[in-house]
Amino acid sequence: MKGNLNVERMDVREYKLQLANSKLEDPRNYLINPPPKSFTEMEITLFCISNSKLGELRDSISIEGSAASWLTVNDALAALMWCCIDRARISNRSQRPLRGNLSVAYDGRTVLDPQLPKRFMGNSSLESPITLDIHPRCISEAALAISESRNEFNDKHIRDIIGLLDGLGDITE
Repeated sequence: MKGNLNVERMDVREYKLQLANSKLEDPRNYLINPPPKSFTEMEITLFCISNSKLGELRDSISIEGSAASWLTVNDALAALMWCCIDRARISNRSQRPLRGNLSVAYDGRTVLDPQLPKRFMGNSSLESPITLDIHPRCISEAALAISESRNEFNDKHIRDIIGLLDGLGDITE
């Protein structure tokens, strides 16, 4: 597969976001201090969300955002996780908003034109970073940002990334 030729870094959304949002929150600010003495002090929990509950989540966010059907279950789940993580990071609700990134992985097999054949054994996935103020006003705001990122994930975007990587040459030299 060939990528698009003559793609510059600033032609790729990921680099624009990195430059525009260079003052992201440092995740080291959220280290547990002092760290646990052993793993036995930590609690591990496995939880499961049924398909019907995921559908209800998507529908409630879609109603809240007053849109018809712009939201996928994956968008809703990623927004829920992002809001929960952000809520855990911010201890004081009156604290100023922080800037943060979320990366969502998307399957490129169905996006490419022409699609990759089913017999293709390789992987075709890319991440799509989203930047938003941590402490979003509501979950629908986070879901909308995720949905917009998904809509920008298209054949041209994938080929631009491949073209950029092709143009880098051998980085081991």
